[in-house]
Amino acid sequence: MVSHSGNYRAAMIWFYGIITIIIQTLLLRELVSLFRSNELTVSIMFFCWFIGTAFGSSLFRHFPEIINRIRCRTAFMLFFANTLFLLEIILIRFVFSQFQYESEPNIFLLSGLFLIFTFPLSFLIGSAFTSLLLEYNKNLSCLYFVEGAAAFIGGLIFTFVIAGHFDAVITVSALIFVSALFLIRRRDIKLSVRILIFLLSVLIFILSPYLSEYSRILEWHNNDKLLLSKESKYGYIAEIENRELKTIYFNGAVLSNSSLESQYEEDANLPFLIRANLKNICVIGFASKSLLDEFKKYKPDNVTVIIQDEVLANLIRKDAAGADFPLKVIQSDPVNALTGLDKKFDLIYINTSLPKTIAQGFYYSDFFYRRASEILTSDGILALSVPYEENNLSSYSLINLKTIYHTLRSIFPYVEFAPVSSFHFFASNKVFPPLQEKMLQSISNHKLLLNYINPAYIKYYLESERISRYSNLIQNPSGTSVNSLFSFELYNNNLKKWLLNNISNTWIVLLVALIICIIALKRYFKSINIHLSVTGRSSALFVIGFTSIVGEILFLNYYQTLTGGLYSLYGLLTALFMLGLSVGGYLVCKFKIRYFSVPFLLLLVWLIGIESLFDLTSSGLLTETVLISSICFFWNFTGGFVLGLLFNTFAVRMEESGFPGAITTSEIYSADLAGSAFGALLTGPLILPSLGHTITIVIMCMLLGIVMIYAKK
Repeated sequence: MVSHSGNYRAAMIWFYGIITIIIQTLLLRELVSLFRSNELTVSIMFFCWFIGTAFGSSLFRHFPEIINRIRCRTAFMLFFANTLFLLEIILIRFVFSQFQYESEPNIFLLSGLFLIFTFPLSFLIGSAFTSLLLEYNKNLSCLYFVEGAAAFIGGLIFTFVIAGHFDAVITVSALIFVSALFLIRRRDIKLSVRILIFLLSVLIFILSPYLSEYSRILEWHNNDKLLLSKESKYGYIAEIENRELKTIYFNGAVLSNSSLESQYEEDANLPFLIRANLKNICVIGFASKSLLDEFKKYKPDNVTVIIQDEVLANLIRKDAAGADFPLKVIQSDPVNALTGLDKKFDLIYINTSLPKTIAQGFYYSDFFYRRASEILTSDGILALSVPYEENNLSSYSLINLKTIYHTLRSIFPYVEFAPVSSFHFFASNKVFPPLQEKMLQSISNHKLLLNYINPAYIKYYLESERISRYSNLIQNPSGTSVNSLFSFELYNNNLKKWLLNNISNTWIVLLVALIICIIALKRYFKSINIHLSVTGRSSALFVIGFTSIVGEILFLNYYQTLTGGLYSLYGLLTALFMLGLSVGGYLVCKFKIRYFSVPFLLLLVWLIGIESLFDLTSSGLLTETVLISSICFFWNFTGGFVLGLLFNTFAVRMEESGFPGAITTSEIYSADLAGSAFGALLTGPLILPSLGHTITIVIMCMLLGIVMIYAKK
C-alpha cells in the first residue's frame, strides 16, 4: 500500500514533467517569435535553458547541507518558478516593444536578454527536479520513466489544448493555480502562508485575461491602435493601425501594410504585362488587402487563396469582405491544397514573404511546381515573388535563387526573371516576350505605375549590365540535380544565413561562450572528488547529453524547414523524444544490454531516419504533411529510445557503485544537461552547417563510443 506521501511525491513528479515541457515551449515561442526566429536564437535559448537546469541540479552537490531545507520546499519552488515566468512574459513583451522596428537586434544584447529571461527560471526548474529525485524512494530508471511519460502528456496538452487557443499569460496563470494546490497540502508550511498563497493564485487566475490584454498593449507601447493580437499554431500575429496605415506583424516582423504597398507585393501587376485576360487567379501565401486591391484593377473572375495559418486566413477573409470578385480562402498545406483543386488557373501567384515557419521548404522543390503546373491553363503563368537584398546577395540567397530558377527550367519551357524590389520569376508553357522589354515599354508609355518605387528608378533595375550579371549568376548550371539541391544542402544554407549576416559579432559571441563553458566544465569535473571511473562516467553522461541534443535539433530544424510545423508541434516532438529516452532507460532494468552496441544502433537509426526523410521528400515520393510528421515523430522517439538505453545503463552502474543519492542524482542530471547545453550552442549554428548531417551523425556516434571506452576503465 502506497502511503499518502508517496502519492503526493509521485503526483509532484507528474506535475513537474508536464509543466516543464509547457514552460519550455512557451518560453521558446515568446523569445524566438518576438526576436526574429532563426537558428542562432533557438541555440542561445536552449543553451541558457540547459545551463540553468544543470547549475540548479548541481546545487545539491556543492551545498549538501541545504538538501533537507530544500526537500520540503519543492512545491514552493515550482510555485515560485511559475510566478517568475508570468512576470518574465510581461517583461519580455515590454522589451520587445523597444526592438519591434529593428530587423536584426544586436547579437550581444540578444544573448544577454535570453540569459536574463531563461537562466533564473531554468535554475529553479533544475533545483526542483533534483529535490524531487531525492524525495522519491524508487530507482532512477523508474523515476526517469515517470518524468518522461509526464513530459509526453505535457507535450500533448500544449499541442492540442494550449497552442493557438490560449495566451501564455493565461496558461501560466493556470499553472500557478495548480502549483498552489500542491503547496497548500504541505503541512510543514504555516497555515496562514498557505491560505495567502492560495488566495494570491486565485486572484492571478481571475485577472489573467486582463493581464494578457495589458501585456499585449504594453508590447505595442506607442500610440498605435491594437486591432488584433493572437497566437496561432505557427506564431504570434498582431494587427496595428495608426493614422497612415494598417500593419500586420507575423512573429515580430512586418508582413504587410494595407495603405502602403509592401516590398513583397508592389509588383503584383507584372504578370499582367506579360499576358492579358488572367481571370482565374490562385494566390499561395499571404494575400494582403493591397495585393487584392491590385488584382481588382484587372477584374478577375475569381481569386483562390491558399494559406496554412488559420489566423492569417481569417484576416484575408476580413480584408476581402467588400471585394467585387469571388474570393475563396483555403486553409491548408500548399502541396495538399494544390492536389485537391480541380479547376485551371490563368495565374498562380506565389508570395514567399511569410517567415519560414510556414512550410518554406516546398518553395524550393520540383514536385511543388510540378503540381502547380498541372492546374495551369495552356498559356497560364506561374509568378513567384522572392525577397532578396541586392547589396547583400550572399551565397545563401544566391543558392536559393538558383534552386528556384533551375527547378522552374526543368518543368517549364519558358522562364523569365525580374530583379526589382523583389526577385520575380515567371514561368509558362507558352512563349512570352522578354519581361524586361515589356517593363521598359510600359514605363515609357506611363502604363506601369508603382506606388513604392519611382517608375524612373525601374530603369536602373533593368539596365542590361545588371540583368546580364544576374543572368550569369543564376543561369549557370548548378552542377547538381534539382532534387539534390532540395535536400540538406539547402537546409545547411538556411543555417548559414545568420553567419553570413553578421559573422564578426557571431564568432565573438561563440568564442566567449566557449571559453566560459570550458572554464565552467573544467571546474565542474574537478569539483567531483571521487574516483576516476566515476569522473569518466560523468564525462560519458555529458557526451550522451551532447549527442541527444544534436539529434533532437537536427530533426526539429529539418522538420520546421520542410513543413513549417515547429511552433505548432514543437511540444509533441520534444515530448516524443523524452518519452523514448525514458522508455529506453526503463527497459535497462528489464533486459541486459551490451551498451557498446548502442552507438552502432544509434548510428543506424539516425542515418536511416534522416536519409529516408531527405530522399523521399526530395524525390517527390513523400509530400503529405501527415506522413512527413509521422516519420519525424517515429524517428525522434526511436533516437530518444536508443539514447535512453545508454543513459540509464550509466545511471544504474553509478547507483550500484554505492555513491550517496545526492551525489548520484546531481551527477547524472547535471552532467547530461551540461552536455545538452554545449550541444545546443554548437549544433545548429556551427556543427551542422560545417559538416552536414551525415558526417555529424557519424562523428557523434564515434565520440560516444570513445568516451564509453574511457568510462569503462
